[in-house]
Order: sequence, then C-alpha cells, then structure tokens
Amino acid sequence: MSSNVEIPPNNGAVHTVAQIIKAVMSSAAEAEIGAMFINAREAVPARKTLEELGHPQPPTPLQTDNSAADAVVNNRVPPRRLKAMDMRFHWLRDREAQEQFKYFWRSGKSNLGDYFTKHHPTIHHRAQRSKYIRDKS
Repeated sequence: MSSNVEIPPNNGAVHTVAQIIKAVMSSAAEAEIGAMFINAREAVPARKTLEELGHPQPPTPLQTDNSAADAVVNNRVPPRRLKAMDMRFHWLRDREAQEQFKYFWRSGKSNLGDYFTKHHPTIHHRAQRSKYIRDKS
C-alpha cells in the first residue's frame, strides 16, 4: 500500500482507526507506541489479504512524531530501559524484524494522524479538509 523508500509519501487514507487506549500510559512515548500498536494490529489482515490476492507488500510504513517512541520501536533504546513498558509493545519490534512494518519519524506538522487528536476551530477544519477528503471529480 506504499512504496519502499526511507520516508514514504502520504498516499491517502485506506483505513482510519479511532479507539481509546484501554491502559494507563505513563508517558507520551508509551501512548504513541500504544497507538502504533493498535494501527499495526489493524493493518496485518489488510496486508495478508493483499498478499494472498497476489499483491506482495513492502514493509508498511508507520509514522510517529515522538522521537522517544521512534527510538523504542527502531531498537535504539537498550532493553533494560523498557522494563516499565507493556510487553505487547515489543510486538512492534517483532513485526519490523519480519519486514511487515517500517517505522519512521516525521515532525508533527506533517503527521496527518495528529490532526484528529487536537481541538481546532471551524476555520482550521475547512482549511485542512482537502488533505483528508478527495474531490469526486
């Protein structure tokens, strides 16, 4: 569903997940990793379906704007510092090792997923509409 480049371009939403994390997170990085876990878990069946239909998939890109979360999922944090984090988040590392996902950092301004987590005035929603909704023409 994307190209296999270092920082892939935004190619439009295929599936949008809106879910409350059902655990108490002790840091912003842990919350970001939790969101990445939820999104990756949702993407696995889509990847599998495409592969079974004869469309091999490069690693699916997952973007974060939290540098600490990026360091954790890309194995740049020593394991002894991760003992407080929920073990299910290590699943992300395993899936990257299997080349199913590729995690990368990009600043918050270009993170299209962050838009839905903030409160904005109506004028801002109208200005952002073209990034998320495509014209039928």
